[in-house]
Amino acid sequence: PRLAVMRGVQGPHTGAYAGRELRAAEKAKLLDALPRDGVAILNGDDPLVAGMAGRVRGRVVTFGESPGCDLVASEVSARFPDRLSCLVRFRDGHEQRVVTRLVGAHWVPAVLASLAVAWVLGVDRERAAAAMANVEPFPGRMQPRELPNGAIVLRDDNNASLDATRPALAVMAGARVQRRIVALTDISDAGGHRK
Repeated sequence: PRLAVMRGVQGPHTGAYAGRELRAAEKAKLLDALPRDGVAILNGDDPLVAGMAGRVRGRVVTFGESPGCDLVASEVSARFPDRLSCLVRFRDGHEQRVVTRLVGAHWVPAVLASLAVAWVLGVDRERAAAAMANVEPFPGRMQPRELPNGAIVLRDDNNASLDATRPALAVMAGARVQRRIVALTDISDAGGHRK
């Protein structure tokens, strides 16, 4: 690969890699494969990912909400039924408003990573931001579905891991709605913490 994106080190794959540090070490092997003219796009808000920068032989581009990143998100708004929007400031001072169709602030790293890839590849930043506005929520990942009675279900059944469940519950807690009902099934990768 000539370009690698590292959004975070989370809980899935706990059966194979017990502990975030072991998962981070396995993910970092991707960065070792980058050539000197390669680019690593790293989440500067995740300490384990940010710590991988020293392994990169080529260029490093960081994203996050931390001021030192190359792409910084601010003015994040995502209180359902509103969709995620934010202001992105690039290292060179360019600011770009980004409005998406995604549900929840937990998508900020994915949006920033996508914009960073576009920027590195020379895609016009306004064009990249406009394209983000056309991305619909992924099936089963905080995907709104209207029922015949007008109620809206937020489907988040694609991956029932703790790392996916926590932000879904945060979206529900902050939603501007009259009534909330949460239905949960088994949570994968919860180890002995299923109760």
